Amino acid sequence: MSIRYSEDFKKEVVKAYMAGDRSIHQLAVEFNVAKSSVSKWANEYREECLYTTDTTSESNDAKEIRRLNQLLNEKEAKREYHKRLEHIFELIKYVYHNNNRVIGYRAMRIFIKRYGYELSNTTMHKYMNKELNLCAVIMHSKPGYKAGKKKKSLTIS
Repeated sequence: MSIRYSEDFKKEVVKAYMAGDRSIHQLAVEFNVAKSSVSKWANEYREECLYTTDTTSESNDAKEIRRLNQLLNEKEAKREYHKRLEHIFELIKYVYHNNNRVIGYRAMRIFIKRYGYELSNTTMHKYMNKELNLCAVIMHSKPGYKAGKKKKSLTIS
């Protein structure tokens, strides 16, 4: 089923193309039309748009299409983020249960990194304890260990 576009909409796309700051591919994505349509319209309306002194802003159709495309792109980005997050949660559960439920968030981070997801220790701890309610094992430092740089003592001879 073909879609009929108004003359004003076609001219708006051609004017955007003639401005020269975007390619045909970018305009096709932005206005949600085929690349072949953009190039065909550019050939048809080039002279008319070139000599038109009407410098009004975009038509209402073009503005509405641009706004709807932006909303669609935002929703797609959110969907991809949630899909990625769900996959990370499934991996965490899988690794946690295969390690007899005795694994810390630091080790978990290393396992998850092998699957291509780079997470910080803080994020991994949050996902395990707060999001998934899994007990992340936290090993305390050895007794007598002092963090930081060792100071050199001065010996005067």
